Amino acid sequence: MILQTVTIDGFRSVEHTSLEQCGRFNVIIGKNNSGKSNILAAILGFFDTIKPGHIITLRPRFTDADDFFNRNNKRPIEIACVFALDPSDLDIMLKEIELEFPQISNAVSNLQGCSFAKITTKHFVGANTFSIVSMVALGTSSQSTTESFTTVFEISDSVSPQIFSIYSLAGGKMDDVASLNRLYRAFDSDDFSRAKSDKSGQSTRSIIERYITVRRRGLVEEEFYFMSSLGSTPSHLLPIIESDLGDSDSFVEFQSALRQRTMQFEQEAVALRKTSISGSIYTLGGQQHMVPDYVSSLCARLSKLKVLYQSERRDPIGPADAQRLLSLRVKKGGDRLFRTFQTSVAALIGVEVDAFEEDDVSSQTRRSTGR
Repeated sequence: MILQTVTIDGFRSVEHTSLEQCGRFNVIIGKNNSGKSNILAAILGFFDTIKPGHIITLRPRFTDADDFFNRNNKRPIEIACVFALDPSDLDIMLKEIELEFPQISNAVSNLQGCSFAKITTKHFVGANTFSIVSMVALGTSSQSTTESFTTVFEISDSVSPQIFSIYSLAGGKMDDVASLNRLYRAFDSDDFSRAKSDKSGQSTRSIIERYITVRRRGLVEEEFYFMSSLGSTPSHLLPIIESDLGDSDSFVEFQSALRQRTMQFEQEAVALRKTSISGSIYTLGGQQHMVPDYVSSLCARLSKLKVLYQSERRDPIGPADAQRLLSLRVKKGGDRLFRTFQTSVAALIGVEVDAFEEDDVSSQTRRSTGR
């Protein structure tokens, strides 16, 4: 999939704009404060939404009223991207739709000629702050118009908070998985032995808090430190860890128990994402009450796209930069390179560039300069 078109609505200084016919390498040129950085940030915000591989991210890039045009955060930011599809991309998606809704095989066959996918994300700030894939459409043209696309998935603004609630619960389960994985990596056989042999009369839970450790390199003697990651572990996990430690007769058994816990929480997260909502979600197979698998699969594939994001730079030209420009004047073949540099800068930003060595003796402290 290759990005073709970007449309942005209501983001910072951008009320509405569209970038058409994007290629593999794109350069945005404009005057200061004309919105270049905001366009780049919007594109990054779009990919951040799908980065987790789901239709929603609970940790969005845009979290402040200043991110909204005229600070109007009552209306979500909307960022739509059109991608050119490889035949294999389209084939995978259509097969997934037909597998999920076999009764609409005729409707699916009508999409065989599509070569573009339009994905729209919306970004909300307020009681619930999140960004979500709100629409997926397939079309025959890269022009981001409603007429050229067939909608295959859409979530209304009123239903999106329900998706947020479900994925928040699932996200909590995955946070537990991350906490247990940190514990698995940090807690070793020595820690297990110390905890099991402790005769202080403290609860196993207190022992865990004392002996979960991280080793630091470069120490002459082995020293132990309280693991900060456990300090941030939700309190509801500590009794579970305590129980698994108490029931384990060996370190290997304890490791196995932790692994089983992580698998359990991962399965619970998957089940939560399949929870039905009261609102309706439009799909190609009709109104549904859960996110269809073919959309989740599309988001997972999009999350693997590699996007190089180069932010705007405004570093002033210093003496070292000026010296490099000046050196082109005296190097063999350098003059041709310098003229190419002059022409390129003039064409891109309309600025004339030259380099010369001053004759003024009073300027010895800045012998080389660029203008």
